[in-house]
Amino acid sequence: MTEPCQVEENLKAAEEGLAGSLTGKELQLVEKVASRYRELTQINCTGCRYCLPCPKGVDIPACFEIYNNLHMFGGEDRLMIMYVAKLGGILRGAETNFASQCINCDECLKACPQNLPIPELLEKVSEKFEGPGLGERMEFARQLFADDNF
Repeated sequence: MTEPCQVEENLKAAEEGLAGSLTGKELQLVEKVASRYRELTQINCTGCRYCLPCPKGVDIPACFEIYNNLHMFGGEDRLMIMYVAKLGGILRGAETNFASQCINCDECLKACPQNLPIPELLEKVSEKFEGPGLGERMEFARQLFADDNF
C-alpha cells in the first residue's frame, strides 16, 4: 500500500471478507483458478527453503520456481536467460547454484515437508535449462546484466 485510499480499500475488504461471504459463482471461479494452477504447476514446492542449505550450493527452491514459471507462463527464451543469470551467480555475484550441482546426497529429502523427490526433480530442471548453449547463455547474461548497463 502506498496511498491512504489503498489502506481504506484493504480495510473495507477485511471488514466484508467474512467466512462464507463468497457467492457460489465466486467459489466456482476460485476452484477453477486453483485447478488450473495445479495443472500447470510441475513441482509442488512451496519455497519454504527447509531443504537448504545444500552442501553443493544448489538453490533448490529457485530451480523449482524457474521451472514452474516456464510451465505456468511460457517465455522459454527469457527463462533460460533468467536461470543462468540467477543461478549462474551473475545477478548475485556469487557462486553458481545450478541444479546439476546436486550429488544425490539426499540431505534435502530429510528436510522437505512436501516429501518431494528433490534429486530427481533437479535432474529434470538441469536437463531443461543446462543443455546445449549453456555457455552462450551465460555469456549473454553477463553482458546483459553488466554493471555498465544499469
